[in-house]
Amino acid sequence: MRTLIIGDLHLNGNDPLYLQSQIDFFDEIDEFDCHTVIFLGDIFHFRTPKVLELLAFKDILHKIVGYGRGDYGMPLRHAIILAGNHDYFDREYNKSILSVFSEYDNVSVVTNESNEPDIFSYTEDIVKLKERLNECKLSTIYGHFGYNGLLSPEGFDENGLTLKDFSKFKRVFLGHIHHHAINDNVCIVGTPYTTSFSEAGKSSYVALLTEDDYSFDADYVMIPTKTGPRHHILDEANLDTTSLSEDNYNIVKVISDSMEFSKIRKKIPDFVTNITLEPRVAKIGHDSYWTGTTTMLSSYLENTNTDLDKKKLTKVLKEIQNEQSRND
Repeated sequence: MRTLIIGDLHLNGNDPLYLQSQIDFFDEIDEFDCHTVIFLGDIFHFRTPKVLELLAFKDILHKIVGYGRGDYGMPLRHAIILAGNHDYFDREYNKSILSVFSEYDNVSVVTNESNEPDIFSYTEDIVKLKERLNECKLSTIYGHFGYNGLLSPEGFDENGLTLKDFSKFKRVFLGHIHHHAINDNVCIVGTPYTTSFSEAGKSSYVALLTEDDYSFDADYVMIPTKTGPRHHILDEANLDTTSLSEDNYNIVKVISDSMEFSKIRKKIPDFVTNITLEPRVAKIGHDSYWTGTTTMLSSYLENTNTDLDKKKLTKVLKEIQNEQSRND
């Protein structure tokens, strides 16, 4: 059995072309030759998604499940949808908009009320989550949360979980964190495309899991993705457009001195339609950035439970700041 594991989608209909690119990302689903698709949460960007976004996910599910395309008119695949923090109406994380999809054939929706033994929805009840992790007897689990020290879209995670909480499992696949990483037996899948400028330039992946081999190194692979929305930050002083591709919906921000849109527009390929300009930050802004970063890190270290050497980290950051100032 082959299982495709997909990170946070963050379907967003504020830009219809962006949303369509998110839908089109699933046009090549058949190439993965999988029997099950697991979504790791945050299907929607907004807690109360618009009708357009609900219909978009309906289209995605039809592509994935393949209703009527299997033998004897049966579906091709099973979809499992894990509810992330963005998929709940309420801050108690009990009521999810994803429940509207639970009536679909070959679709399973997992929320905090489901109590699936190997799939863990987003929760802020860490005590209960740890109890469930301790009780779980399975070798592979899926969840939507981070652990201490990870940088999530909301900031540094300090939720009380550590890598030790996952040590008994063979493999752990997590959503919620947008940048792919592998730490010991924990695989942070990351978003399958980019969802904001904070992800500009990052590589995106999906995970493909097979049950043919029980060694951790051999039983899953990370597959780079090439389609879907892609955010780019370019510099007017050296306007390199080689990263832009017609296969993607490109969202481009240009750091500009001139702020002359028509002049810059001529240097960017015609297939790029979403372009914004941002004025270059002056030198004083650069210094302010470093000062603010040092203050923020110091405050973070002082107010969190961590074994990291706080004085050493702050000293290293200050040295980096001074070196950057000398280079400028």
